[in-house]
Amino acid sequence: MKAKGMYYKHVPAWGGYIGVPPKNGHTSVHAALTAARIPNTDLRGAKIPDGSQVEFVVRHPLDRFKSAWRFFCVPGGDEYHGTGGRLHGLTPLQFFRHTRENPDKHWEPQVNLVEDLPERCDVRYITLDDLRLTLPRLNATYGDVPMSPELEAKILQYYAEDIDLYKRACR
Repeated sequence: MKAKGMYYKHVPAWGGYIGVPPKNGHTSVHAALTAARIPNTDLRGAKIPDGSQVEFVVRHPLDRFKSAWRFFCVPGGDEYHGTGGRLHGLTPLQFFRHTRENPDKHWEPQVNLVEDLPERCDVRYITLDDLRLTLPRLNATYGDVPMSPELEAKILQYYAEDIDLYKRACR
């Protein structure tokens, strides 16, 4: 099962699967599972069986966008992902335009990343705070992002369905 580059982990001790999209703490969750010696299996391209329990980690879309901008546009973060620095120096507005024209799992709306799960899966939307793990702060991004209220409104409009998912996860 592959949804625009999204992949899941099978965590038998938790009774199911977990999906953590890029820029939602994916690297930290992987490291925490490894450190805690919790057996898990990456499902890159494998289908999740019908009826499975799936926990899908959702992040507020504005925080996720800011994290992606810092990671890809501020020097030092994106070499691993092969952009070779070509996004360095983009303003948040330029990066927003780039995200609209260049689909990528790092900024793809979260609703698109979960849409290919089998219909009969029991999906529970959660935040990182809901996980039963102590998470390291890996790929952590700090600092303010220079963003106009108009751009913030555009981002929130574009990711409106993700806001609904985030609200469901925060209940």
